Amino acid sequence: MTPVMPCDYSPGLPNLGMRLFETLMNHYFQKDKGSDGLHERILLLRLMALNFQDVPLNFKPLFEQLDAQAPDRTLKESIRDIAREVARRQALRLTLRNGADAGAKTVTVGATVLYPHLQFGYTVERLTEDSVKVQPLIEGQAMTSFTVSYFDTPIIDNIKLGPKRVSLLLLGSNGQEAQLRLVAFESDLATDRFDIRELSRELSQQVYQ
Repeated sequence: MTPVMPCDYSPGLPNLGMRLFETLMNHYFQKDKGSDGLHERILLLRLMALNFQDVPLNFKPLFEQLDAQAPDRTLKESIRDIAREVARRQALRLTLRNGADAGAKTVTVGATVLYPHLQFGYTVERLTEDSVKVQPLIEGQAMTSFTVSYFDTPIIDNIKLGPKRVSLLLLGSNGQEAQLRLVAFESDLATDRFDIRELSRELSQQVYQ
């Protein structure tokens, strides 16, 4: 079964977009797990993530899988650079219409950052080289903590605050301090996401049948 995705393209192009996505995914799962295959899958994931950056597809599981398989720090940084590029492009587009970009904040464990105009803030609970765990503060109330990684994107990883959504993006971390960027945008610019794990499972079953 071919997965169905929303498309903002003109009539006649959605099917082309879906065929392109299916082709890239099929190639992705056909690559072996050796060194050459890993580099090719990184390239394919970049093509998918950038070509479908405006579609609410959660590519995080694929990024995390490649990151775990990367044999050295240099390759890990290449994977994270792709994810940051996707997040940066999404943030630019999402904030063009009545959005806000609060820029990067350097934070350490225990730091609390507040955005009064959004009635939002967060406290940093844990910090590693790969992620930051924060406890969000909404209208002064502490909410359930969550972790921000390099593979979060605003169109997927966001919190709805009335007519707005806010998203935290990890720009960098050395394990002692990290740079977090907050963007806010109109709530209707993000919709229900498509889980890449479900789509990839369907496609991989097709490939290996």
